[in-house]
Amino acid sequence: MLLFSIPVHEKPEVVLNQIENFKYFNPNSIVVLHVSLGMSVADYNRLEALLEDLDFVYINPTRLQTGWADGTLFKAHLATMRFAIREGIAFSHFCLHASNEMFVKSGLEDWVNGYDAGFDQVNEGKNNPVYQQIDHFKKDIFSSRILRRNGLQSVLGSQVEGTFYSRELVELIIERLAGHSLGELGWFFSLGERSSGILRSKVFRILEVVLRRLGFAKRITPFCKEEVYFPTLVGDLLGERMTRKMSYCFINWHTNLTIKENEIDWIRQNNIEALHEAENFRTTINLAAFNYFTVKRVDRDISNPIRQYIMSFLV
Repeated sequence: MLLFSIPVHEKPEVVLNQIENFKYFNPNSIVVLHVSLGMSVADYNRLEALLEDLDFVYINPTRLQTGWADGTLFKAHLATMRFAIREGIAFSHFCLHASNEMFVKSGLEDWVNGYDAGFDQVNEGKNNPVYQQIDHFKKDIFSSRILRRNGLQSVLGSQVEGTFYSRELVELIIERLAGHSLGELGWFFSLGERSSGILRSKVFRILEVVLRRLGFAKRITPFCKEEVYFPTLVGDLLGERMTRKMSYCFINWHTNLTIKENEIDWIRQNNIEALHEAENFRTTINLAAFNYFTVKRVDRDISNPIRQYIMSFLV
């Protein structure tokens, strides 16, 4: 059974729409939501009411203040991993998603069956604008400490959307992070957990400037930890595990994440060659290994044309 981890922060009706989409294309699945502390009380209550009768949906009781490109989405997914294991929720694979992502075809469970993980496995960030998060990871004091304590040598990166890990690997990730505060400044400062909003951002920037002026060789910088931590924490096992060397979410980085109807049609037709040729994608991976099931970015708006086009497949 697949478990879909989705961090959400706004618009309860859109969240319900996404859940309906996920369940339609994946009947044998469950959904676990991490609801940001940034969601208003009224919206949170509305969301609970909308989901009340859906027995395949869980709301993680741990709620963090989430943001963008600051590492808090990593903490949200990790909190859901811990929740799922602690509560004994049955699942074979833990699948990571975004709140502006939707399925466009079925078959994912068969595609991941027999594999321990699936992610892009990028190992160089300096000349790759998408994965510059790897460089931030290497400069980050606390990230380096986690590497050393677990005896890990390689740093890997991947877009987080459409990545997956077996239950066994989820338990390993949790174990390897046990005892780590995951704070940006240890006990003193932790994004998403001990301060929020504008104050969080300003306080952190001031602290970073002070530390740099004091001569710290390594910067303590907010970055997309979810794109580096999860692949890196299992990277030493790739040689002995069955892995998919790609994520299953199509994101067109060349068009600022805009998704078009013809791209969706090619994905549904399994015409990966046409999709990559039209969008000038370059890869060393055999095209036969590619398979996409979700797309991003789908605006969080019920009336959005792309969202409506995708929902027209639900019959």
